[in-house]
Amino acid sequence: MRNRSSITIKELSTRLGLSTATVSRAFTPGARINDATRSRILAEAEALGFSPNSNARRLAQQRSGLIGLDCPGNFNILDNLFLVELARGIQAAASSSGYGLLLNTLPRDGGDVTLLREWVHGRVVDGVVLVLPPGFPMETLKILAGRDVPCVVIAQNDERATPLRRVTLDLEHGALAALRHLRLLGHRRIGFLSSNPPDSVHRAYTEFMKADNLFDSSLIAYTDASVASARNAMHQLLAVSDRPTAVFARNDVIALGALRAAREMGLGVPGDISVIGHDDIVLAGLTDPALTTVRVDTERLGRIATEMLLEAMQPNAANAEADQELKVHTELIVRDSTAPIARAVVTIHAGENVLA
Repeated sequence: MRNRSSITIKELSTRLGLSTATVSRAFTPGARINDATRSRILAEAEALGFSPNSNARRLAQQRSGLIGLDCPGNFNILDNLFLVELARGIQAAASSSGYGLLLNTLPRDGGDVTLLREWVHGRVVDGVVLVLPPGFPMETLKILAGRDVPCVVIAQNDERATPLRRVTLDLEHGALAALRHLRLLGHRRIGFLSSNPPDSVHRAYTEFMKADNLFDSSLIAYTDASVASARNAMHQLLAVSDRPTAVFARNDVIALGALRAAREMGLGVPGDISVIGHDDIVLAGLTDPALTTVRVDTERLGRIATEMLLEAMQPNAANAEADQELKVHTELIVRDSTAPIARAVVTIHAGENVLA
């Protein structure tokens, strides 16, 4: 008796009365086929024990079955918890459509894209999601031009033109909500632990503080995205003669360093000083106190970018849609690390209403 698993796609097609091309599309992620027909094919394949040779099919179609994720300019993606959570969101969306995720985890300085160039030229991946840091040189993206490898860019608000499909991360909305929250709690001396180079959150902070006549450059300290560096930067802010009563950290890991430094200085959070983070990584809700932060919905961000990429990977995707752009906004999540300014440090200015 013949082994059930040895049935060929041609035999399966004959049993179903369909063409081999139609049956093949049922097993091809993203291929256009009627849902009812796909379900009928998959049910018959399951009953007969048919398992398509995916490697051979992809080779014939000149496809790898992989989506690439690259983050040039980030020295080590595995040290960036926001990027790790974003990768999980992209992986979930990719796997639900039958694709694997290839992640570039090689440490590199600046905007090196050597591995990305190898991916594209060698057709190692069928499409690429590219997470760009602020100020990334757009001309570097020319390596993607003319290679017929679809690409979607995830970037902050940027007026510079790019011919690639883009998901824009609107960080200003959530940053301004965080700053308004602190002002409503009565805080005027609001410090900022900034990333380097400065980005759109830094810009939102500067413009907000200047508009309220509260800007003071001594309230800004720069740090990388590590607890140790953030702790040192927070100590710098707390050493200012008129120290801040609240601190806005560029990301949640930096906020964790700020919490540690505050405790080392004998300051209670939020009793003596309020702290706000950014990104809402999993750890943000597990700190003591739980961290008020600006949420970036990484699951949604990853899903939108992946769906846009899968659409671009369709055989007849319109070139006219190459400049497509979608925006993802951020939102403030209020937890326990912020509170009204302590009455002992409230200064009442003539003609001003300061909440306490």
